[in-house]
Amino acid sequence: MQLLETILLEPGKGFYLLDYHLDRLLTSAQYFKGVDGGFNRVPTADEIKAKLQHDIPQKNGPQRIRLLVNSDGEIELQHTPLSELPPLSNINDKADTRKPLLVALDVQPTESQSPYVLNKTTQRDLYNTARDRLKCDFHAGEIGREENTFDVLLFNQNGEITETSIANIAVEKEPGTWITPSVECGLLPGVFRRHLLETGQVQEGVIHVDDLKSKRGLPPRIRCFNSVRKVYDVRLLIP
Repeated sequence: MQLLETILLEPGKGFYLLDYHLDRLLTSAQYFKGVDGGFNRVPTADEIKAKLQHDIPQKNGPQRIRLLVNSDGEIELQHTPLSELPPLSNINDKADTRKPLLVALDVQPTESQSPYVLNKTTQRDLYNTARDRLKCDFHAGEIGREENTFDVLLFNQNGEITETSIANIAVEKEPGTWITPSVECGLLPGVFRRHLLETGQVQEGVIHVDDLKSKRGLPPRIRCFNSVRKVYDVRLLIP
């Protein structure tokens, strides 16, 4: 198992929300050190920043960076070019021209207090199993796959919405007021989620499965977000 952070490299701006990413990674390292005695050697934030600057070419356009740290403190970096930067950076930005991606509500609750939910790691069996149940397709929305399901929306044993397999979510309670599930519901405290909370763009709360069902024919507006895709619109499918 490795700790994982997925980081957006923006040309001319650098690594997006890097300090938030490193804060989360180092907090997780301390957690697992206390649980199983691993991660006795953890790189410092400055060491990780130096390796990013040295190893990642920054003149090749936008990139998706995977930062991995194993239990011996060894750092691994992977980078993949992105065709474009995400168009929406704020929760209230107007929708772009792309169709909302389809997200299906899971058919069973998720063990929401697992350490592999509360910390971002390469141990993703829980998420992958949920994606397989709903036949999710990471290429959904592309030409020829417009009607495929992109992601799965998870909920806990109390019927409270938590997150998707790759993003946090928010529901528009009333125009301009967005609610994102509380960490106590059992979810990964996302880096972009933290940014939205600290800038007052979203509020924490509890969202029940029933809250997402259409009322008078008007389903609530839902947006997903993470630190690479930033904000994107989704349309909920309820099996």
